[in-house]
Amino acid sequence: MQTPRAAGDYVPSPMDASALTAQLEVLGAISVVLIYWWYVLVPNARVNLAVNKRKGKLQDYLVELKNDDSKKIERWFYSTWLEKIDPETKYLLRDDKNESEKSIPPAVPTIPEYKFEETLQEVIKNAKKAPKFWSGDNPVIVGTALTLGLASIFGFFSEVLSK
Repeated sequence: MQTPRAAGDYVPSPMDASALTAQLEVLGAISVVLIYWWYVLVPNARVNLAVNKRKGKLQDYLVELKNDDSKKIERWFYSTWLEKIDPETKYLLRDDKNESEKSIPPAVPTIPEYKFEETLQEVIKNAKKAPKFWSGDNPVIVGTALTLGLASIFGFFSEVLSK
């Protein structure tokens, strides 16, 4: 025996195939754009950045920044890149917390790292290596995680508050 329904009850209807087709077309277009971005745009940008850090305006800027004491925040932000310019930059960027620590020589002498000069072809070859897709510096992954996380939080609170 069927129970009587109220006039306002929701009754699901079968999904229209044209709506499903449209959704698949949108997902396909997004996938094509994502694949193009990951396999074409990102590697080209990495190569351009590597060459620019090696022999370009960015290299000139980093050398200028290394010698400029007035730009402490920028020096902190680019500290990893500045350390790669030459080994003494790491010494120059250290924090001077205590004057007495500077005068005490280290107990174990440090051995300087051997740095070799990469050719431009090696720089380009290394820059073309694709980073891990599922890493935290992939903006697609970070954006998706933030969107899903915030949607989950808002969905949870809307359920809790509606009761």
